[in-house]
Amino acid sequence: AYPLVHLFDEPQFNTQDGYIGFMLDFFRRLRSEGRLVFVCLHPTAAYQLDILREICERFLFVGGGRVLAYSDFAALRAEPEVRRYLG
Repeated sequence: AYPLVHLFDEPQFNTQDGYIGFMLDFFRRLRSEGRLVFVCLHPTAAYQLDILREICERFLFVGGGRVLAYSDFAALRAEPEVRRYLG
């Protein structure tokens, strides 16, 4: 009755009214319950990268017809193709 996999395509992280904290707590709760959470995000602000670093255990970068996996956030940010994308 409750999904095991949750997909979030570009969730809105409103910077007002504590909404970011609510979403971070929600993602943490899902993970603590053993749920698989996918978050697809096209970062347009630095705080969104902080959110990804906070909530994700694994990182995938999709671009140029490829899917690249990274073991941690530092490895993701070190990738030249990712850095070009993020600007």
